[in-house]
Amino acid sequence: MDLLRETIMKMYASFQKALRLVMTAVLALAMISCIDDTKWQSMESVVVRHNLTGFASQADFVAYAKKAAIQRMRAEVEVNRRWEVTWLQGDVYRSNSGGDIAMEDATVPVADMDESADGAGSAAPEHSETNTQEEGVDEADVVKTDGNYIYALHEGELVIVSALDGVMEKVSALDVGGYAKEMFIYGDAAVVFSMRNQAEVPDEIHYTLREELDPIKDTGDGMAEPDIDYGNDMYCDMYGCGMYSFTQMTIIDISDRAMPVALRTVTYAADYVTSRMVDGKVRLVIDSTIPVLDTRWDYGNNANFDSLSGINDAYLNVIETNETFYNTLTANDIVPKKWDSATETASFIMAPDQIFAPETPNGIGLQTVVSVDLESPLSDSWQAGIFSERGIVYASRESLYLTSARDWVSLAMESGLWAGQENQTTGIHKFAISAENSNIAYEATGTVDGRLLDQFCMGEKDGYLRVATTTGDFWWEDESKNTLDNHIFVLQQRSAALAQVGHLGGLGEGEEIYAARFVGDRGFLVTFFQTDPLYTIDLSNPIAPTAVGEWQGPGYSTYLHPFGENLIISMGQEDWQAAISLYNISEFSNPTLVQRFFLGESEWTSALYEHKAFTFNSETGYLAIPYSNWGTQFDTGIRTFNVSEAGIAATDRLSFFDAAVEDYEAEAQRSMYIGDYMYGMSRCRLASASIATPSVAVDTVALFDGEFCEDYYYYYY
Repeated sequence: MDLLRETIMKMYASFQKALRLVMTAVLALAMISCIDDTKWQSMESVVVRHNLTGFASQADFVAYAKKAAIQRMRAEVEVNRRWEVTWLQGDVYRSNSGGDIAMEDATVPVADMDESADGAGSAAPEHSETNTQEEGVDEADVVKTDGNYIYALHEGELVIVSALDGVMEKVSALDVGGYAKEMFIYGDAAVVFSMRNQAEVPDEIHYTLREELDPIKDTGDGMAEPDIDYGNDMYCDMYGCGMYSFTQMTIIDISDRAMPVALRTVTYAADYVTSRMVDGKVRLVIDSTIPVLDTRWDYGNNANFDSLSGINDAYLNVIETNETFYNTLTANDIVPKKWDSATETASFIMAPDQIFAPETPNGIGLQTVVSVDLESPLSDSWQAGIFSERGIVYASRESLYLTSARDWVSLAMESGLWAGQENQTTGIHKFAISAENSNIAYEATGTVDGRLLDQFCMGEKDGYLRVATTTGDFWWEDESKNTLDNHIFVLQQRSAALAQVGHLGGLGEGEEIYAARFVGDRGFLVTFFQTDPLYTIDLSNPIAPTAVGEWQGPGYSTYLHPFGENLIISMGQEDWQAAISLYNISEFSNPTLVQRFFLGESEWTSALYEHKAFTFNSETGYLAIPYSNWGTQFDTGIRTFNVSEAGIAATDRLSFFDAAVEDYEAEAQRSMYIGDYMYGMSRCRLASASIATPSVAVDTVALFDGEFCEDYYYYYY
């Protein structure tokens, strides 16, 4: 189901991109004729400034939030209105050539756990840990092990399983509620992040919704709109109210593995984004979308889309209706809330006068970083927040970085609010998260040209942040219009600014970044359009990053994993077939492909796009990844390999389908090893085998009580 869902989403995203490119290409070939559009004023582009500033008062925050909502609403209106004009005229889509009410670019003045205890009663054998980007910076996941126990999440439960030489026993299961997403284990403490819907959380923290989304109303045609007041009603019980989700953080005492105890829960009106942990200090990143600021598409009672004047009137009504509504809102309507079981009270996630915001609004939403110390889990948490849409998160041991939202930037530029699609920029905001301090402190903001692919496009060393971006765009038919280029920027904090001190461009011109990795003083970049260049980059001199080597071949890589000083393992595809590649980088200026190992034609692995699904032991060369085979008979499990300088040797596989499973098996998600035994996990079960003989299952444990693995709960949220 995961693969099907991801495939559909990718196809849909590809369709959207192709459609936009086709329309833009036609624009390049035949410019649209002039249209009498005197009733619609051209949009005035704003100056884009990513620097963050605070608010002197709650009133200042409310004024800024309303301004951001109006800008976002008008950008959406402009894009949608142009499509209506396009269909009316039978012409092509007009690019960012204007067509909105002029907007002023006014700035708003914004002024007790023991980490040494493992609860196992014995020293833990060698075991794997979650595959992370940075050493010493743990990343939350669906399964963890301390070498004596395996901790797995299944629906709303934390399941604890003892594991010794492949033999497993389900020790306990604690119901945390909702759908458990990810977790950390730290000594005798655990923290689980779960998704809840609005029917399951206290009324005091429900999102404020616009009137048209509130109780049952007669629509005049004998049909009644459903009651989506989002209390504990039948609608939410049936459909989950998934459009307005909440994040619950549950802190658990696991000193007695047979009887874990929930110490505290905090529920946030926000989506779970990601989290990091350094020496017991957890940094949770959540995203509050603030639905009360969404655009209401009220075209008026007599909307007419059969004429240009009718289209203009309809969209002017949308603007007027929303601006009038936004002016009625207060901080209590806008600022999302949280519920803490320790006090049994509701409060703002963050006080409005403690929130930061970009000088030029980056859409609407609240991005909050919550800090919790698992050595003192009942102490107060710390928060830092930015009013903007969700971007990319990267963290080192000392710093956490949040970027401006890629989707919002695309909308702002397409609408003409931000001028010049070829001049796209990304704001990067730095927060101090040193393990010596439980607090989170905003420190600086920088700007780079272009857009980032994912967290691996950032890497910090010795106070320098290296950032990989793609600039420009390409045209569907006329390759001469292709302006794609790729860059490495080096930023250094100077006061409250991340100043650009180094730059390298011209990497894979005409192509786009598909994978990046920064390791020490070296960088690796994969771009793709028709071939698969792997660039090696010398970063030893931060002010002069240098591309020193390049390998070219077919296909592309999506994840790069360092193996010692001389090897790089990559996950990728060639001709739509998943593959594992091994590169030799001992001669850094001349990287070479040692081997490319193809999975079966019908096989797919989540390790292509989820680095936590990649399990590797750099001491032994043991590699394990989950697989799903969609051939004549569905199969899923863990494939294992031995990687060395000589190449990649497939060893065998642990099949879940053969591990006493009937009828159905959810796809394999993760693998791990403890001593000489490997363990695989799906949302249904854990299975084990000897690393020497993966195909011979030693044991299997169901993560649920019942005869059938019901996977549907996942889609409820």
